[in-house]
Amino acid sequence: MGGTDLLQEGIFLAPYSLETLTYFNWAPCQPDNFHQNQHCVSISKNDALLRWDDDSCVVNNWPLCQRCA
Repeated sequence: MGGTDLLQEGIFLAPYSLETLTYFNWAPCQPDNFHQNQHCVSISKNDALLRWDDDSCVVNNWPLCQRCA
């Protein structure tokens, strides 16, 4: 989906622009940095409301596009 906290744990940045994300839609108990190896934002596969999950950065997911509002 985009967004990572690889540079500083818990501070999520947008891809390419590296702007700090200010909107979050985390699933319950997320982000959890499971095994200290989840640094990229994805849409939770287990959440009917399509909320966010932190995931491994090496998992292949379908991309979403970013638009200016």
